[in-house]
Amino acid sequence: MVKTIAMKAILPIILIFVLVGCASAPSPQAEATSHVRPIIVALQAYHRDSGDYPQQLDGLRPNYIRADLLFYNNTDTKDIWYCSYDRVDPNHYSLQFYTSPCSEAIYKNGKFISAYGPAFN
Repeated sequence: MVKTIAMKAILPIILIFVLVGCASAPSPQAEATSHVRPIIVALQAYHRDSGDYPQQLDGLRPNYIRADLLFYNNTDTKDIWYCSYDRVDPNHYSLQFYTSPCSEAIYKNGKFISAYGPAFN
């Protein structure tokens, strides 16, 4: 009987800890990837259709990416970020995601390569 009462008391506590762990904030890498994912998908579609990558990210509009999708956010002082794109050649590109304070995540051809700075520690 005592075991049953103890189990009934402990089980909800364990469940709360599990649920809180699942609801924790996304990792910095996941946060960066959420910003660049639509751009990466659009670049893949553009390359599939043309065999090349655009000279600039604006070349993805309006056929491959929404016209209102931002490549930067400089209005929210708590969440300032921007994406920088470099077309290397017809088959390669790099995408850099910069965020405050002084942090950068690097993607090459859609794959996460590395990150550095306080936001990614």
